[in-house]
Amino acid sequence: EIYKLHKLYPDNTEYLYMLATYQKQKGNKQLSDSLSREILRIDPSDARATLALAQNSTKNADDVTYLQSLKPLFSNTQSNLDVKIIELIPFVEKLNEKYDPAISAELIVLAEILAKTHQKEAKVFSLTGDIYNLSNNHPEAIKAYKSARSLDKSTFTVWEQLMELQFITRDANGLFNTTENA
Repeated sequence: EIYKLHKLYPDNTEYLYMLATYQKQKGNKQLSDSLSREILRIDPSDARATLALAQNSTKNADDVTYLQSLKPLFSNTQSNLDVKIIELIPFVEKLNEKYDPAISAELIVLAEILAKTHQKEAKVFSLTGDIYNLSNNHPEAIKAYKSARSLDKSTFTVWEQLMELQFITRDANGLFNTTENA
């Protein structure tokens, strides 16, 4: 059925992506990569296709090298933000389980790129705060959480993280004000 849809709508990247995913699941990585390149020919800013090619080309690379390979994608303002964030989540979880300074450094670089390219997105600053927090850089985490809160006041976990860090850093006045506002 996917093939039929692709034949009817050859420039529809969604159907190409479905085909690429299907081929990857079947173990046909060459065809999957070819379809991903076709998606990028149609839409050079497609984040999913870029990530699919990056994952295959850096399959044997370590986490740090892989994270470094994501910089051009993260710098592209046209690429889907949610895809970028989803790509970072496993590394943030890994950092939460066991601190690795090299992974932390690369996550910070990518988070800062996201903060520049998506300045109006609270979830970017929330993720940046989480990364700084896991990296024990509390002042930067507090700044990031405050930025997230100023963009979207409705996410309680951001307020909670901010209050926790203000408690840890013994910022009584900040904690009082945050608590009052929350």
